[in-house]
Amino acid sequence: MRKGDEILESYIYDRTNRLIRAENSDKTVASFMYDGNGRRVRKENLYGVSEYVPDYTDEYNRGVFVSRKNGNESLIYGNGLIKSQNCGESFCHFENEMMSVMMIMDNDGKTEKILQYSPFGEVYEFGKRGDIERTPLSFTGYECEENLNLMYAQARYYLPKVGRFAEEDSNKGNGYLPESLNYYVYCYNNPVNFIDLDGNDPLSILYPNEINSKKRVPLKDVMSKYMGNVKSSMWNNVKNH
Repeated sequence: MRKGDEILESYIYDRTNRLIRAENSDKTVASFMYDGNGRRVRKENLYGVSEYVPDYTDEYNRGVFVSRKNGNESLIYGNGLIKSQNCGESFCHFENEMMSVMMIMDNDGKTEKILQYSPFGEVYEFGKRGDIERTPLSFTGYECEENLNLMYAQARYYLPKVGRFAEEDSNKGNGYLPESLNYYVYCYNNPVNFIDLDGNDPLSILYPNEINSKKRVPLKDVMSKYMGNVKSSMWNNVKNH
């Protein structure tokens, strides 16, 4: 990404279109490695090396254990992130309906951090502006890449400042929903009514039970409810998303 002759951000990919190196204009650099299933297992940045153990029993293969030079971190999930344990300390995480972490408390009930978000996912600590201190997960469960304007969304990386993914969507969209034909757009340009937990498949928050149970809602059902009183015959030929 350029501004005139100045390089603001640069990204290097491997042959499978996986991001392996990112750098910004401040010379902040991060490198990444992945396993055979395409899930990230290693990250190196200004904080050192982090090694991840993905949970392959989870539909989104979220990491359940992170090994770092300054200590190990474990993540405990229910419907979303519930608790993190790091260097003998435990923290409770509270999420909103978008599965974004809103508040972090220690075991004594003391509030450690309150987070707030723009509609497309820029993260701020309550009462502050700019980059926040490291937190395991933030917007819709994505992991922030410190000082790089990137979030790890499992299948690809997300750029919250522009509301776009850095790589193409593997799902090529549907003609009945023109916004889905943009392979980089986040949640059909509608982050208020949709959520994307893995960078591949937006879900409608009009169906919260399906989000919690990880069920895929047919696109025709989403559109019928989202668009209002539309003749059902218009969607008879719409394939499930």
